[in-house]
Amino acid sequence: MGKAPFGGGEEFYTNTFELIRNHYYLYLVLPVIVIVLAIKYKETFFGQDWLKNNVFNGLLLTTVVNTLLSYKVFRFSEYALVPQCLLLAYMVNKVLEAKEAANAPKEENERLEQDDKPPQPKPLSKKTLLFTVMLVYTLTCLGTLFWYTSHLVSQGMGELPALGVAQWVEDQKIPEGTVIANFMWPDFPRLYYALPKYRFNWGLDPSFTWHNSPEITELLQKAAKRAPLTPTDFKKAYKAKYIYVHILQYDCAQYCWENGLIPIYQNWDGYIFDLDLPAREITSSTPKLQFLDLVKQGKGQAYVMQYCLEKMYNYYGVPIEKK
Repeated sequence: MGKAPFGGGEEFYTNTFELIRNHYYLYLVLPVIVIVLAIKYKETFFGQDWLKNNVFNGLLLTTVVNTLLSYKVFRFSEYALVPQCLLLAYMVNKVLEAKEAANAPKEENERLEQDDKPPQPKPLSKKTLLFTVMLVYTLTCLGTLFWYTSHLVSQGMGELPALGVAQWVEDQKIPEGTVIANFMWPDFPRLYYALPKYRFNWGLDPSFTWHNSPEITELLQKAAKRAPLTPTDFKKAYKAKYIYVHILQYDCAQYCWENGLIPIYQNWDGYIFDLDLPAREITSSTPKLQFLDLVKQGKGQAYVMQYCLEKMYNYYGVPIEKK
């Protein structure tokens, strides 16, 4: 496959060393622990029959390859953590097993010496103690996570179904199955859960969109540079009559307006532009997009999120306390 003529999602351009700096406890501490164990207990892992240890060698090879590649390709930074954790768990277990095997003769002699004495409670082995500690730790984390999620209150991140759009679609008697394009990927679930009987053309993760929808990816590359486009360009890329932009994507909505796209729906949950209408010339007298004043009051997205949340509560008839 040839090189793609355009880039992928933003995560592909994240600096790996920036991630290491911010998450040193994962990217540095884990490899250091593995290296220390390998050096200190080298006979346990690299003894006479070490080549026959397929599990250790497989984990070691996978870890080394993924760790080295992680400094060149961002995605491998994620994948490198999994074999590192598995390798560390395997090595810790082998070290504990080796120590127990080495202490077995001594424990047997002590047992024989104690035969004539009253039975004494047997102390916990290091392996059992470590397992108990890890079990308690894991259960504590799970309990904390469960408590946290069960008491989680929505912070108004804007992930709300586009129910205003759904009402508009019903009022306009738009046929079921009509494609309503979502300009940005995050808008897909907002449409999907509000309009389950309609179709949307971008629900795939952006990392893979370039292969399945290269036209959309190419258009987004142009949009990122604020290149001039026409309704025909949008229609060709999205293959739809309508295109939806959530209010949180107000910069995208403004971009569509600047390119002459005509909004036929404007409400608290976003905008719909009709791609069949010819582009209009933007002059000083052209009506501005509604609701954009919400994000021009010095409060930015947080204000818009709170606004959307209030609208959603009002839609269901539930009062909401303003902070």
